[in-house]
Amino acid sequence: DYGEPDPVFFPDAELRKAMIAEKNSSIGLAKQVFAISNAVKAESPHARCQVLPLANDHLAVWSPALAPRRLAVRAHLALAGKTVVLNVCRYHQAERHYKGIDNYLRVRDALLQSNPQAAENIVFVIAGRAVQADVEVMQRHGLRVFANMSEEELKDLYCAADIYANFSRWEGYNLGIGQALA
Repeated sequence: DYGEPDPVFFPDAELRKAMIAEKNSSIGLAKQVFAISNAVKAESPHARCQVLPLANDHLAVWSPALAPRRLAVRAHLALAGKTVVLNVCRYHQAERHYKGIDNYLRVRDALLQSNPQAAENIVFVIAGRAVQADVEVMQRHGLRVFANMSEEELKDLYCAADIYANFSRWEGYNLGIGQALA
């Protein structure tokens, strides 16, 4: 079980509550029940649920050997000399609220209002799954936007970033945070 965000984060909350009830009914028929994290296990109504964490062996791990890649990516993306604040998450319209995009934008706005000179040297980036309409909304909010990137392209962004910021209100497992930690 990967867990589910609280239905109250969505306009179709009643439908989502019904889907969660159906999922829990189906899970109840299983011989074994596993959750991907302690957080998801704590949300599970199934007492026999055990944690079987996701393996992270696919994640890159920072090392000094990546420093040349960082410099090359920052030059290629016109980020040299900038402080790059990165958030990786899905930013589809239905997910923005619980993914904390509003807080990400508030932090950016507060920082830039408290130090307008910093605006020239700080770039707030968002990357993740999205459709073109979502990309356009994020661009209107003043973010540097990347959508539907490959694993290697995401690795480039992590290499280029100085700060990782994610304000998700719920995650069974936050892959972006796992990648940023790696």
